[in-house]
Amino acid sequence: MSRTGEPALVPFALVWNLRFLHQDPAQLAPHRFCLTGMCRGEYPIDAWKTYFLEVPSGGSKRDIVGRGYHYLGVGMKSVAWNPMRMVPFPVYANGHDADIETLKLVILHWLDICIPDDIPCISIAMKCQGIYSETVEAQTVKVMMVWSDGAARVVTLDWSEGPWEDCSTPEWHIEATPHMGLAKMETLLKGVFRNLGWEGAAYSILVIPSSLGGELTGQMSDTDQGIWGREWRYTDHAAFEKDLGSIVSLVQSMFDTLVPDGMGDVVGAAVGTVKPPGTAEVHQAERRVATGEGP
Repeated sequence: MSRTGEPALVPFALVWNLRFLHQDPAQLAPHRFCLTGMCRGEYPIDAWKTYFLEVPSGGSKRDIVGRGYHYLGVGMKSVAWNPMRMVPFPVYANGHDADIETLKLVILHWLDICIPDDIPCISIAMKCQGIYSETVEAQTVKVMMVWSDGAARVVTLDWSEGPWEDCSTPEWHIEATPHMGLAKMETLLKGVFRNLGWEGAAYSILVIPSSLGGELTGQMSDTDQGIWGREWRYTDHAAFEKDLGSIVSLVQSMFDTLVPDGMGDVVGAAVGTVKPPGTAEVHQAERRVATGEGP
């Protein structure tokens, strides 16, 4: 990658670093792919309440509270979310317009732009919903998050309606993998949802930024799933699995071609700071070691 990418990178850096000075940061670079803020990550699930992307201590957590327990005279407290273990997500503007080369440039200089390294730069969500037992609806959502240094992990939400017809508190279980290299993701996700056997099963893929889904063949629609933007839906598992494999391979190939080009000083000058030597290594150690299983 060469310095010819500088014009595409500098507006992105300026919007991020000046975002607190403008009511609508995206207007600092109209119609350009940019990062305007961050928020708590959420699973793109079709439910009336929010399920946060949390990396639980110990790798998993579950909540099986429902009205049924109170009918039986047993009281149980709902499991609380831990804000300290929630994964912060990027809020991209014009994410559907981001071309691959610009995105690669942004990822390569993520720390130069002064973006916190605990924010995943790319996320791919895969979802299956259907009827798993008589009339009980269930959903499973997996989210593959990728950080700028190439580390990745998958968090999974298994959700189902509660045990009573009028139960307003569904049951859910969350599980997170350890950090691992992108090369392992393709194997980990191979055959995902293939053997669920749910009646009327439907599948979806959602991507951040949404431009990475440009080659997906599912039925695309804008979604109300918060920051996820667009959703590609499938009724055929084979088509879903093929597209999922393609987009995971695309992300892996992007990182395989990321080669430092010495532009850190150029970007640093644009935003008024220069990355000190070793910062990337320090941030990686903080995330992997000092915070234990934190994101």
